[in-house]
Amino acid sequence: MSHFLGRTNGWHFDIPTLIVTLLVVPLVTYFLGILRKHGKTWGGFLFEGACYTVGRVVMHSLAARFTLKRYCRLELQKENKYLYVPSSSDVKLEIDRVFVNLTLEQQSAQTESYDQTTLFKAGNRIRVIGDPGSGKSSLVKRLFRDACLVAIASPSKAKLPLLVELKNISIPNTIASKKLGRWLYDELKRSATKSAVYGMEDCFDNYARVSGLLVLLDGLDEVASAGYARVETAIVGLSELLSNFSDKNTLILTMRTQLHQQIKDAFRSSFGKAFFVKPLSPTDVYEFLSRWPFTDRRVGPSIYAELTDRPTLREMCTNPLVLAMYVAERQSGSDPLTPESRTDFYRKVFDELLVKRRLRQTGPAPLPGKLREQRERILGRVAYEHLLDANQAANSLHWPEAMRVVREVMKCGDQDAEDIFLAISKETGLVSQEKDRETFRFIHLTFCEFLAAHEAVQGQKMVSIA
Repeated sequence: MSHFLGRTNGWHFDIPTLIVTLLVVPLVTYFLGILRKHGKTWGGFLFEGACYTVGRVVMHSLAARFTLKRYCRLELQKENKYLYVPSSSDVKLEIDRVFVNLTLEQQSAQTESYDQTTLFKAGNRIRVIGDPGSGKSSLVKRLFRDACLVAIASPSKAKLPLLVELKNISIPNTIASKKLGRWLYDELKRSATKSAVYGMEDCFDNYARVSGLLVLLDGLDEVASAGYARVETAIVGLSELLSNFSDKNTLILTMRTQLHQQIKDAFRSSFGKAFFVKPLSPTDVYEFLSRWPFTDRRVGPSIYAELTDRPTLREMCTNPLVLAMYVAERQSGSDPLTPESRTDFYRKVFDELLVKRRLRQTGPAPLPGKLREQRERILGRVAYEHLLDANQAANSLHWPEAMRVVREVMKCGDQDAEDIFLAISKETGLVSQEKDRETFRFIHLTFCEFLAAHEAVQGQKMVSIA
């Protein structure tokens, strides 16, 4: 008994031991139970996540090595390597040789300038806007070809480039509006798989989720009016879909200034950055002439001197299309500087913008001669009356007066007249609105003067005979 009392007299109350016994041990036991219960699920999730990450990296490496490089090599040999110059001899130029850097500016308080080498620094959703012949399609071709060269040199870090002419997009009526973005994504993938390259579908999906796609959507203004609304919805949906895949996906959308003025609000949130193609500078014109494949090197400087001596012609030739047509005419042996030849040259440029260019873009139209006659009559009378009115500033025409002319020529009502004139603006690009339904302008004063002269000789003669 005394022995037992001696032992209990040495015992004392230990608080840490009590805490461990009453709190820590039960908690550890509880968490071990949870771990034992869910450990298999968690372990499987971690294992599958690790396999997914490693697999995506491995797949990207394989796709870069075996698929993307061959795809880009094939694409570089297609028609995107050429620029077509409308002329009597149908000139085709290699874009890698003749392309001159175009300046793009964002119309904002702080104007910044970009070109094809720096454009992607501005963002990954960009609208490129310009007058007809300003070089939009040439720009996206150059962007596409440069991206292909980058992909061949460094496929694992590059984007997969895609060049899409929007006029060729035909959306089935059975596709619901909310699924149009996904449909366009699948359509782009289907187009890419036309190249005879192994594993292109998997490569496409992998790049959309890893290093990104570079989608160049060219010619929104070339989409037929009947299908425009669904194409617009598809483009916006595609942008949202690719944003969910990766922040490295980039989309470039081109359109004419004339269409942009009508639909700019639709893309303001999805394509926030809008850049306008600037006319060629004198330095750009000189560089273009130095790159043209003349057989005689003296011809380029000679043409530049001609343009320098003639300010009106020089200003017209700040448009790349007009400059290329002028050089092609000179190369064919004709001299666009004589009065008769100058009129013929202006007529060729005018016909190219008024009818021919649009017919190549959208396909044959019924009665193209009638279409030309109507447009000449409308624009000619508008220009003729404008130049006779001393109270109007040069090349700043009144919208209501144009509506009156359209109503008289087409024998139609107010709404039809507005629709017709907006269609002429969109399809020819010859006129642009300056203020909402108040004033508009011809893209160059020379076109206004040429049309007025044509109306004075032909149109007014027809009126007097009638």
